[in-house]
Amino acid sequence: MTTTTLTATTLTATTPTGPVVVGVDGSTSAEYAALWAAKEAVVRNAVLRLVYAADEDDTDINQTMAEARTALHRAWEAVTDTGAEVKLESEILFGEPVDCLVAASRGASMLCVGAGEGRGATSAALAKRAAGPVAVIRRRTPEPLSLRKWIVVVLDETDSALDALRAAMREAGLRDAPVLVLESWSHGRHTDTANTARHPVRTVLEEYLTGPGASVDVQLSTLPMPTHLLHLLHQCVSIDQLLVVAADHHALVEELTSPRAREILRGTDCSLLFTR
Repeated sequence: MTTTTLTATTLTATTPTGPVVVGVDGSTSAEYAALWAAKEAVVRNAVLRLVYAADEDDTDINQTMAEARTALHRAWEAVTDTGAEVKLESEILFGEPVDCLVAASRGASMLCVGAGEGRGATSAALAKRAAGPVAVIRRRTPEPLSLRKWIVVVLDETDSALDALRAAMREAGLRDAPVLVLESWSHGRHTDTANTARHPVRTVLEEYLTGPGASVDVQLSTLPMPTHLLHLLHQCVSIDQLLVVAADHHALVEELTSPRAREILRGTDCSLLFTR
């Protein structure tokens, strides 16, 4: 395993970016997702947009609107109670939840949803269909994590892996967490270290490891990618807070949104971030 510590500058964006969108449904898990997303919005200098998807076929529109407003108010209040300096917006959309949130993700910096019971199909569909990054948030309490739990990122030699690596490093700086890189090339057939044989993701990772590419204070370690990621996750889930993978790594997305993965992650603080 390779380990290094990087020295940093700043994280906060100086110009506004697209909103950070949170799917709100009145559940506690959605409120925790809003709290997690608030940090994202602050550091990105972005609006935090709370979105409620209402059933357009409901016959009692007044009741539907009342439930939507209550859910949005609870999430809004949870965020403002933290004292976070973030601009909040809320919106009620009508239609299927996945369709509504996919639409809301267009132009957004990130889409965040809670990983509550019975929401596995929704989060799986969003991971595959959303227009931008999707975070599926698991938290047992609204309090910040007291331990410096790991952020784990899976890298292969594809262009999308660069986005995953940079997202993991950004999250590590934001959440004061170490990063573990699971890389696919150490035990592969191509171990040539010549620059001409490397994919750019390997060069960027080396820059992070050696210092020139550093932008945040982060402890960074690397390990070869295990054959069965879920086995590793099962063993280490109590010490991980976020697993980052590229959304176009379709086999991994399927694995991490499967019933088996949801069972492993149930009752933990380990969230998922699918980058694109």
